[in-house]
Amino acid sequence: MFQIVLTWNLSEPSQHIGDLITDINIRGYRKKDILLPSEYRTKLRNHEIKPLSVGDIVDKICPTRRNVYYRKGVSPPDDVPNVNNWGSKAGTLVEKYLMGITNDIDINPQNYSNIAGIGNGFHDDFKRRKKNRNALDKLISLERPGEIGNTDWLQSLLSCNIRAELAAKILHSLLHEDGVIDFSHIQPKRRLHPNVQDIGVSDDVEPDFIIPDFGIVGDIKTGIQFQPYHQLTCAGYALAYESEMRKKPKKRDINWGIVYFIQTRLESDFVKSLTTPQIYIFPIDNNLRESFKTLRNEMYRITSGTEIPDFPEYPKKEDCRFCKFFDYCKTLGLVWP
Repeated sequence: MFQIVLTWNLSEPSQHIGDLITDINIRGYRKKDILLPSEYRTKLRNHEIKPLSVGDIVDKICPTRRNVYYRKGVSPPDDVPNVNNWGSKAGTLVEKYLMGITNDIDINPQNYSNIAGIGNGFHDDFKRRKKNRNALDKLISLERPGEIGNTDWLQSLLSCNIRAELAAKILHSLLHEDGVIDFSHIQPKRRLHPNVQDIGVSDDVEPDFIIPDFGIVGDIKTGIQFQPYHQLTCAGYALAYESEMRKKPKKRDINWGIVYFIQTRLESDFVKSLTTPQIYIFPIDNNLRESFKTLRNEMYRITSGTEIPDFPEYPKKEDCRFCKFFDYCKTLGLVWP
């Protein structure tokens, strides 16, 4: 998380791509800009359909969105199991690890060895806590032969990342000046309360972090590689925050998104490699907001229908191996060579 502060302040996005936010006019507090189609608003009001989270709308784990229908559709099968997979559990653990870094870690190192020592201490303390130990044990139990999720390797990546975070904190303390983002500006895991029927995003939506004073919302993502649709997550959170602020005397716009991406699964035919987080900074412009709105309407169309979406066609079936409903779909005979 300290790397976000350092990267933003050093890159100065407003000087390079700031002109892209000047024309934003699709806002969560303007009904005409973001209003959900009337048929879905009525169904939400009458509790005929379930509200969708930002993740339900954006995360394309299944190309046909069959997985969302299993959970939020109006006519899901009765026998769909509630299962976990390695990827989803790893993502939750990484988020918890990074949130732990937000605690005030006392550092006054003079060299790399001291940073490594403090990082090792944080890492060992994290693993010793019972809930975290149980989570790691659960991850190990979810590993499958031939798959690329590896809990031991994930711990190595996290251990390296905490050292990079500590180094970023030290460098920021040396470079700090008035007018820049400081870690105190970041609000982690803030719950938002948008107007659900207007915007179509469920109440209590929770971005990984938000920096309202600088108009920024951010999300932590994990997986094999960064996906363009990750940016749509920030668009959804921006609209949700702006919707929450609709009755405030002073509306506060969210103009920027940040995705903090950690590569938790390394798909390679060669050797393992240590990776550091990739930080993506981008304007949440009209195009991104319009794309989120279009996808939102499509998802409500899918979940409101009585037909379960089709199984993905080859070659997109390769995406299914990371879906929590993979084994269930196999029991239906939905398999491929």
